[in-house]
Amino acid sequence: MGKVIGVKVEGNERVQNCLLPAELSVGKLPINTEVICVKQGVEYFAVVDRSAMEMPERYLQADIYKFVRLATAKDKAHIKEKLAFEHEALQFASDNAKRLGLDMDFLKSYFNQEDNKFLFYFEAPDRLDFRELVKCLAYRYRMRIELRQVGAREKAKLSGSLGACGQVACCVRHLKAFPQVSIKLAKEQSMAINSSKSQGTCGRLMCCLQYEQAWYDEALQKLPRLGYTLDTVYGRGVVKSVNLQREIVQVQLEQAKDSDPWQVVNMNEIIDAEKQAAPKQAGNFARAKCQCASGDAKHSKPCCATVKSIQESVYLAGKSYAVVGVYDNDME
Repeated sequence: MGKVIGVKVEGNERVQNCLLPAELSVGKLPINTEVICVKQGVEYFAVVDRSAMEMPERYLQADIYKFVRLATAKDKAHIKEKLAFEHEALQFASDNAKRLGLDMDFLKSYFNQEDNKFLFYFEAPDRLDFRELVKCLAYRYRMRIELRQVGAREKAKLSGSLGACGQVACCVRHLKAFPQVSIKLAKEQSMAINSSKSQGTCGRLMCCLQYEQAWYDEALQKLPRLGYTLDTVYGRGVVKSVNLQREIVQVQLEQAKDSDPWQVVNMNEIIDAEKQAAPKQAGNFARAKCQCASGDAKHSKPCCATVKSIQESVYLAGKSYAVVGVYDNDME
């Protein structure tokens, strides 16, 4: 077992693990203590963000940060000068971008002393030709210049924003890569796509929707979907709404005992579920021949019960035909 603390290293808002020597007293490292850590032979200024904890040896990576010493007054003065230098460079880059007519919003700069490199993060609506700006920066600072364009999610990560839960955003705290979050996930979790409740500070769907998807996938296997026909203790009806968290469905009964046909049904009150696909919207169907004995594809009206009464006029071989639409339950 090894003792580690969580630290925020200069230029990175994500909390990193820092290995402590066995002889060090943990009481000397309270939160917000400024320390010096080393990684691959390079020393970094860091701030303690998480108390010490025990961690098995197998989880300690070879390139983990290692504690060196408490930050001295000289270390603090050096990092203060470095931050002022980065701020001045960021302002200089922004001013010259405006002078060159480049629509760039500079977010952050980082000076890597070991590689003698300056890294600038910026946001822009389109791809830009910023070669002239790079030449200007290289002439001013006499070092390697790298300009990196970021999107909305990377911008939120760089700014160190807070999530809707009140905690530090996941991308800032621990995420190494952004998960893929689709509109399909939001719909399955009954989240309004354009609502602030489903969007992070970046304006995109929240990454945490992906964390809960496994539970929703399991819950969807238990409950009938919209449009299914159910036999319940109250009678037969069609599912009109589903509440996955409470595991209940709202059913519109075919023959209600009173004037109100709506009934909330628990899972243990469902007798049988005819797993018929919910009705699709008009136009979401596959073209096919009529499934009656004639097999004719030119019928102006459906002539068998298996074919829905939705038609679409199409232009084939110079003539207009009314093609019958057959719903495909596997189509999404």
